[in-house]
Amino acid sequence: EVLVDDSLKELEERLAPQFLRVHRSALINLRYLEALRRDTRGNYSVVLRGVEQEVPVSRRMLAQVKEILQ
Repeated sequence: EVLVDDSLKELEERLAPQFLRVHRSALINLRYLEALRRDTRGNYSVVLRGVEQEVPVSRRMLAQVKEILQ
């Protein structure tokens, strides 16, 4: 866990294009993006290499994540 004073929006702008905001509360490093998963309720999350917990993907960002993975 890392604590910073910057807002997520500021981090998103500063770290683009290597990082992508996939949810209103999550930025991911595209270098570690491994897969996209859909659960039984239709919710999507990304799998990151070396990270046990999956990160939720908002409906708004879903198309962009799918495009990156292709």
